[in-house]
Amino acid sequence: MSPGKPVLRGALLALLALACEAPDEATAPDPPPSARPWRTEGSEARGRELLARYECNRCHEGVPGAVPPPREKHCVGCHAAIADGTLEGAPPAALPGWRARVRSLREAPSLAVSARFDRDALAAFLREPHDLRPELRATMPRLAIDERDAADLATALVPGPPPAPLALSPADAPRGRAILEARACGSCHRMGGAPALPGVVAEGPAVRLAPDLRHARARYRPRALVAWLRDPRRFDPHARMPPTGLGEEEARAVAAHLFHAELAPAPVVEVPARLPLLARPVTYTEVDRRLFAPLCRHCHGDPSFALGDGGPGHTGGFGFAARGIDLASVEGVASGHLRDGRRRSLFAPTEDGTPFIVASLMARYAEVAGAPVPGLRGMPLGLPPVPLEDVQLLETWIAAGRPE
Repeated sequence: MSPGKPVLRGALLALLALACEAPDEATAPDPPPSARPWRTEGSEARGRELLARYECNRCHEGVPGAVPPPREKHCVGCHAAIADGTLEGAPPAALPGWRARVRSLREAPSLAVSARFDRDALAAFLREPHDLRPELRATMPRLAIDERDAADLATALVPGPPPAPLALSPADAPRGRAILEARACGSCHRMGGAPALPGVVAEGPAVRLAPDLRHARARYRPRALVAWLRDPRRFDPHARMPPTGLGEEEARAVAAHLFHAELAPAPVVEVPARLPLLARPVTYTEVDRRLFAPLCRHCHGDPSFALGDGGPGHTGGFGFAARGIDLASVEGVASGHLRDGRRRSLFAPTEDGTPFIVASLMARYAEVAGAPVPGLRGMPLGLPPVPLEDVQLLETWIAAGRPE
């Protein structure tokens, strides 16, 4: 549940207090490039309205001004309760099967501490999200957020002026690396492009939520990063990052490493080619068992399937209008989707002849590769692409005339 307004207000006041500190004359005689003013200036009031419109509290705790959503719309809360076996009112006979299928959205980062981030980087991330947390299966979904929305959302999440400038010396980076190694930070974190950080074998929510440290230099301003490294729970007592006990100079050394370590380029992700059609018959029953039932129908189903909520792909949600997509039956699949006030087939060919539903699945591969397809939302939203073998199965069924 949300930590509440008093905690959030305290977190924001703590960051604003940091922002008002004067720069250390010994370390920042000349403002570094990171001392630039925010390039992103939006409406904080409209940003809070958008946090509600995009239903950010369905996944995130600590959403400014938000109240907990009803159970049937609390995606992460419901999934976490299923995984723990504590979902109130769940049919005892069905719960083991539900637990076996719930692999995603059991936790999401709290927005109560988002004010520590770089506002400009956050606005860019909202427009084009990418994978920040290697151990977390789900990623931030690509919502219908335009440039103005992103600016307003980022301003609501990161209010006030940027932190005062703080220069970090590259000469301190080796000491920072040694501190990360000595404290076994590799137990939770990776740092892509750098030698692996040592650590112990660990698992759990803290590990799954731990970001790849290669992104720290883009996500933070130096002073905010140092403050976070010293005491994460000063910003939010519910922060997964435990108290570090780092002194000021140690935290600056770690930050110097995160900002200045030489990193290898991120690996290039290619969009794979679709597999050729199968030479055997494929029925709806097989497609449903492999694809629709385990993955699709929770977000694209008749409202009676999930406590009156047909999911964002049916009744609407996360800022999307109702599309009426029902993948819970062969009749529902045949009924298509709503677009521009009209029913359209899910199998209608796109410009290159690919059936729309297949193109949507392949568009998710393009999003993961950092090349979203204009006008097409990759599916499944915010989750890993479906295996190519499942796309092949679906496309074979469509090409054969969709036999039951």
